Amino acid sequence: TTHLETLLTTAIANTNIIIDILRRQSSDNTMKQLNSVMHSQTSAEETPSSTPTAKGIPPEFRIDDSELRVLVRESRNAGNFAVNLTRKLFPELFGEGQLRYEYNWYGGGKLAKKELDPVRKQVVKQYVVYFFPEFQSHEAWRECVVPKINECLRRNDKRLKRKSIVILQLTECHDDVFYFVD
Repeated sequence: TTHLETLLTTAIANTNIIIDILRRQSSDNTMKQLNSVMHSQTSAEETPSSTPTAKGIPPEFRIDDSELRVLVRESRNAGNFAVNLTRKLFPELFGEGQLRYEYNWYGGGKLAKKELDPVRKQVVKQYVVYFFPEFQSHEAWRECVVPKINECLRRNDKRLKRKSIVILQLTECHDDVFYFVD
């Protein structure tokens, strides 16, 4: 089983490298680098952390490379990925106090909401732009990603509704219509 685990770890590391290459390179250079990655014999232990976004991110907000890649795989798009990162980086907003209803990305508005922490906002943007470079421009970010984050902050959590189970207690009904005595 250790041999299988080693093979699986190597395959996952190579997959992560391929994902990085495909997202970062033009189509001409991609095939050349893809071939070199496919034929290289590096193991997962020899592969350095391939997420350059760790530069400039405060240590308390850094997310482990493997955990970050799991978040990307579980996300449907850049907005969903940004929401997942927001949940991870702002856990105090999603706790029992439901503080998220008091915040949005930019703050203000007719409900005078508070702005999210600028440092963590920048971290969210760095991670999203790394994996989805098409949202690097301010306009694309503002139009496509910020509304998803604000929606997450103002709406009820759908995931909790799916997991909740309603238990109904049935009681006997002894009225004349349903209860017959011979």
